[in-house]
Amino acid sequence: MSKLWEKISTKGQNAAPEEPEVKESIAQPGDKVMHRASGTHGVVTAVETIGKVLTLSVECADGRMIRGLDRKEFAFAGEAGYTAPPVRTVAAPVGQAAEAMPKIEGEISTESILEKLS
Repeated sequence: MSKLWEKISTKGQNAAPEEPEVKESIAQPGDKVMHRASGTHGVVTAVETIGKVLTLSVECADGRMIRGLDRKEFAFAGEAGYTAPPVRTVAAPVGQAAEAMPKIEGEISTESILEKLS
């Protein structure tokens, strides 16, 4: 019985210590992020832990959703590797940038162009 007890007690003493949890910066919904590989910018919409991996769901600036990617694939605003999103210039909708129609003076014919052509 004593040999059995020695094996049990030494096994516990020689066991590898438990791995401490890695403290990553925890992402929060609303954080601005950049996908490191593609340079795509977006906002975190959800944070989940799948297995032991912290994953993010991100809504991109163009409206696309990226779901379930590892947190390590993103750089947060203020971190090294994060670049500000490019400034987008918005073009005026068609017709607004055009000149105003000139005022028509004189009489307007009641004849149809189609009648003139036939």
